[in-house]
Amino acid sequence: REVARRAYGMTGADLANVINEAALLAGRASKSAISQAELEEGLKRVREAPERQRRLSMRARSVGRRATEVDERVTFAQVAGVDDAIVELSEVKDFLVEPERFAEVGALIPRGILLYGPPGCGKSLLARAVAGEANGAFFSVSATDFVQRYVGVGAGRVRDLFAEARAVAPAIVFIDEIDAIGGRRGGDSGPESGDSGQREQDQTLNQILIELDGFEARTGVIVMGATNRPDMLDPALLRPGRFDRQVGISLPDRAGRLAILELHAASRQLEPEVDLEDVAERAHGMTGADLANVINEAALLAVRDERTALSQADLEAAVNRLVEAPERQRRLSMRQRSVGRRASGIDERVTFADVAGIDDAVEELIEVRDFLSEPERFAEMGVSVPRGILLDGPPGCGKTLLAKAVAGEANAAFYAASATEFVQRYVGVGAGRVRDLFAEARAVAPAIVFIDEIDAIGGRRGGAGSDSDSGSRDLDQTLNQLLIELDGFEPRAGVIVIGATNRIDILDPALLRAGRFDRQIEISLPDRAGRRAILDLYARDKRLADEVDLDGVAAVTPGFSGADLASIVNEAGLLAARRRLPGISRDLMDEAVERVLVGISSRRHVMTPEERRVVAYHEAGHAIVGLALPGGSVPHKVTIVPRGQRVGYVWSVDEDERVIHSRSALIDQMAIGFGGRAAEELVVGEPGSGAADDLAKVSSLARKMVCELGMSEALGGVTYNGHGAGNGYHAAPSYSDEEARLIGEEVRRLIDEAHERSRRVLSESRASLDRIADALLERETLSADELKGLVDGTAAPV
Repeated sequence: REVARRAYGMTGADLANVINEAALLAGRASKSAISQAELEEGLKRVREAPERQRRLSMRARSVGRRATEVDERVTFAQVAGVDDAIVELSEVKDFLVEPERFAEVGALIPRGILLYGPPGCGKSLLARAVAGEANGAFFSVSATDFVQRYVGVGAGRVRDLFAEARAVAPAIVFIDEIDAIGGRRGGDSGPESGDSGQREQDQTLNQILIELDGFEARTGVIVMGATNRPDMLDPALLRPGRFDRQVGISLPDRAGRLAILELHAASRQLEPEVDLEDVAERAHGMTGADLANVINEAALLAVRDERTALSQADLEAAVNRLVEAPERQRRLSMRQRSVGRRASGIDERVTFADVAGIDDAVEELIEVRDFLSEPERFAEMGVSVPRGILLDGPPGCGKTLLAKAVAGEANAAFYAASATEFVQRYVGVGAGRVRDLFAEARAVAPAIVFIDEIDAIGGRRGGAGSDSDSGSRDLDQTLNQLLIELDGFEPRAGVIVIGATNRIDILDPALLRAGRFDRQIEISLPDRAGRRAILDLYARDKRLADEVDLDGVAAVTPGFSGADLASIVNEAGLLAARRRLPGISRDLMDEAVERVLVGISSRRHVMTPEERRVVAYHEAGHAIVGLALPGGSVPHKVTIVPRGQRVGYVWSVDEDERVIHSRSALIDQMAIGFGGRAAEELVVGEPGSGAADDLAKVSSLARKMVCELGMSEALGGVTYNGHGAGNGYHAAPSYSDEEARLIGEEVRRLIDEAHERSRRVLSESRASLDRIADALLERETLSADELKGLVDGTAAPV
């Protein structure tokens, strides 16, 4: 009986040869009886005999497939991490094993079962396990094997495959990548278009439908298809009586990953310190195939070091290798082909401990972390957290880092995409990419979907040109799909969407209503305490000299973002390494701040003596006016050493970090901007070209005072906005020609007032101006203390 069971799929001639081979083996050993071992050896020899292989190849010539032999038998015990799918498929196994029990109650098992999920998640293994549990024949084929150049060949191969399966029932027919032939029919290349390849594919699909419909109610053949694109399949495949049972197989969660690791590690010797739970946490986002490779790779590392047991270091190194392995990257690119995004590996894990300077935002997001970590606690209370969270703030302030930290705190998958990746030339492509992104996020929940620059697709709809411009239509469709995805989440689907923008004012109101991005968190530039916390965070692994004062660095960097501060610390470390110094000194930290602020120093352009004199007076003029007027920023340093595109500059600091500015204070700021030009006029007699950037800033501030802040005496407290209502495109000014003329006059009046204020200060401080200019020509750079001494007359003469 055991031999008969093991000889599944053999013909009568094959079985006769088994007995004959066993007898020959017994005779060769001078025995009069045939033993079990000899029967099994006879079975093995007949399987491997060239004649039988020839006949098998003839029987299977129509398509590349194979019947799984018993020595390759897989059962549910060899499948881990997909318990829900196993429960779904257990009744299929029972039907194949005990069909009479189902017949007695008139129950019909599904003829076709569709397994869908990302590559490597165990679809093929599950299908083999069903066959193994039922001791049934297993025919495995890729749908691409049916795709042929000539019409009718693929359909014929389908007929041959199903005929053989019925002949050896009970059997499982497994068709992998079924979307290759099961896609929707009747597209642009349908039969009427004359495309023979499309006609061949349609005929092949039609033959599969015929075979499914032609099964007897209890024929003992079950078809299992596998795909990672169920949305691409023809609806005719999925109707009742065909593939009417769909079983989703997602990436394993932490418990599933642990079960898979334990399964594959059962046959290996492990060092006592090995912690598979830690490995499972590190392997977030990996498939069952990836996890099997982790154990195998760790074993190879142990063998290479002539060890018999796997260590924790072996397993961690194996995880890192798999993360970087080209084959896994290829599969990831297939799974993520629709849009550039990545699932953050645990080696890149970020937590709230890695975020500084934005404590209020962290506090707001703690409940999101708790929801992803303990959804059952929220479910018990009937509480739901926002499905969408919008982070609003300037570039570099930590929006992306904060989103990654939420995912890291909750051990959730993290998908990052820029909204510009959804913007495509052809209508419908962007919406499809949104669908694919959210489908994968739901498959690996809990997950964070982070969409940066969301205003690129989330601007107000219905603007000019939206009816005729295909780009606008695609943007509208993409935004509509995003809204559909937000609305379509189950209340506790375990997916949170975080969007980021620095233009919240142009977003479509439909995005911001309840149930979508109904939680908005503003992330502003860090204050002095926040900057100090950020500097501490990034300097913790740097070697700082005792003289370095991070409080002082924080004090002179108002307006710097978290990214700017991280760059300062990194730049200082690079300077120390380049100069082979043991650590970061105070001077290096100051130089790093200047590099980030205005660029690297450059002496490629050698100025003439007259040019140096003009530049010295120009920068001295800015410094004098800055020290004299209360509404401006205090000069921290002034130099005529060229940096970036500047031949000199004044580094000013708003020590009070004021948020509200009076009209007088804003005019003081414009007067400081005019300081360089006014000094040139006073000393040289005419302005030079070096004040172009200053004039642009002064003009912009004056126009803002008139048009946005209502600081014009003639026009009063009225705002004049020359931009569109929020679609991101400039529109015609929303005021009359007469109002435009008045705006221009008022802007000019404010500029003249600031210019006159600057000239008056410099005329009254001509001696101080000369002293500072002479000192710059001699020393090139002056500190704040040196500047004050020269203005007060207490500094030593140059």
